[in-house]
Amino acid sequence: MRGVGAGRSAQRGTSAAATGPRGAAGPHNPDNALARSAAPNPEEVRSEKRLLFLVVQRFALRLLATAVAVLLASYLFPNLIVVESPARAVVFAIVLGILNAFLRPILLLLTLPLNLLTLGLFTLVVNAIVFWIASGFDIGVSVHDFGAAFLGALVVSAVSFVASRMLT
Repeated sequence: MRGVGAGRSAQRGTSAAATGPRGAAGPHNPDNALARSAAPNPEEVRSEKRLLFLVVQRFALRLLATAVAVLLASYLFPNLIVVESPARAVVFAIVLGILNAFLRPILLLLTLPLNLLTLGLFTLVVNAIVFWIASGFDIGVSVHDFGAAFLGALVVSAVSFVASRMLT
């Protein structure tokens, strides 16, 4: 037994699958994916470019905020955290961001019982560990000991928190 649309398609010599659910084949059919992909909507392109610009801008501002936080930590604790130059602070901020993206979640998962026991305060220690590991790379930022890494991580966390609230 045939459906109503199949009978009309058979009379025209086309199949129901080729014409789509509305029965109209061609570039004017909104269900035709080929016609849609051939000419992108200029408004959508502008919207996507604007969104990409905002994402890159936000990333750059967060990176600069982290670099400024590292410089501030160096200024507040001059004998404990030493930064050779502002450019080195930016490179350190990139390394810190990469470690925060990949290593920090693993460390947080491994230390979950301690984090639960301390009601989240052990996260500060995890931040200090990541800061200390980042300073282990020879990129122009040196940290005297773990206590200095803890203080530096506190400053970076505080400045990053304020910067993220201002960016959103």
